[in-house]
Amino acid sequence: MLWSDNVIVEDEVALKRLAVDRGLFLMGPDCGTAYLGGVPLGFANAVPRGRIGIVAASGTGLQHVASLLAARGEGISQAIGVGGRDMSDAVGGLMTLQALEALGDDAATELIVVIAKPPAPAVRARVAATLREIGKPAVVAMLGPDVSAGQDAAITTVTTLEDAALAAVARLAGTPWVPKAFALDTADVRRRIVAARRDLAPSQRAIRGLYAGGTLAHEAVLILSPLVGAVASNLHPGSEAIHHVLDLGADEFTVGRAHPMLDPTSRIEAIERCAKDPDVAVLVLDVVLGHGAAADPAGDVAPALEAARAEARAHGRALAVVVSVVGTPGDPQGHSGQIARLEAAGAWVLPSNAQAVRAAACIAGGPGVTSAMLGATS
Repeated sequence: MLWSDNVIVEDEVALKRLAVDRGLFLMGPDCGTAYLGGVPLGFANAVPRGRIGIVAASGTGLQHVASLLAARGEGISQAIGVGGRDMSDAVGGLMTLQALEALGDDAATELIVVIAKPPAPAVRARVAATLREIGKPAVVAMLGPDVSAGQDAAITTVTTLEDAALAAVARLAGTPWVPKAFALDTADVRRRIVAARRDLAPSQRAIRGLYAGGTLAHEAVLILSPLVGAVASNLHPGSEAIHHVLDLGADEFTVGRAHPMLDPTSRIEAIERCAKDPDVAVLVLDVVLGHGAAADPAGDVAPALEAARAEARAHGRALAVVVSVVGTPGDPQGHSGQIARLEAAGAWVLPSNAQAVRAAACIAGGPGVTSAMLGATS
């Protein structure tokens, strides 16, 4: 398991080819999470053993799906992190394909989930071909703007991490699955959106996503873009827009500094900057729990959120904060206590990143936020 980042791609390819020759896994570089034989490695949540095997070119994406599965009573047989570049053209899916073959041979794995940001088209095709050869039911969450939800024989394609978990549970239960529609449709949700929108100043229409998880940040951009328009991000350098999503775990933020799941400094600094920006309406954050993560991640950011909201109020503005917490009741930080601390700081905590991002879009407003989505709020 190669935890390090900033490893050159030539070394990654050489190491992975050596691993393939020896019948081994080389998980990484920049591999944050795995579960092998019931043993959690790196950043890992307390989830049960179960029937679902995961191959992930995403640490926090793996954690989010595993935690959502646990909340629905399903567990993990094995979960193999392969590193964020594994499905690129340069690496060619060397470890992804090795991991899929292993899960195909694993008697404890009844269903396979694949998680990644957009892979190279050739790698995507090889993954699909390998899954068809294995023959086990599979859910593929290779998130990208050109991906459409649907089912092709044993393979279900989804467009969000939340749907990856829901589709997996449905397939194992033998029940129908359809993509989760916009879920912010209860009276309480509508009330909260109305209240948040009412308190915004006329200039406030920008969303700021401040993420520890790179795949969660990527998912946020994909969900936001059709709802609010263009979204700038360090995931796509050079992009410009009023809405910004930052992956604070990217290499440029971790040179000489620990990952934001351990060191909250970069996120606190970003929250402070957003509080001074008269255009910002909503902050969207992920808070990731589990073994290896900070002892009190909610407590680390909550004072900054409280101060940011106070700063906005002092200048006649509001500042909405929407958060998803990745974790389970068994995590050492205390799942319910972490949510309570964030709520005490004025945050609205939602059960998935997808739901949090959609809530942010409803608060900020945008060309894709329809009256039907807002229900009575329109």
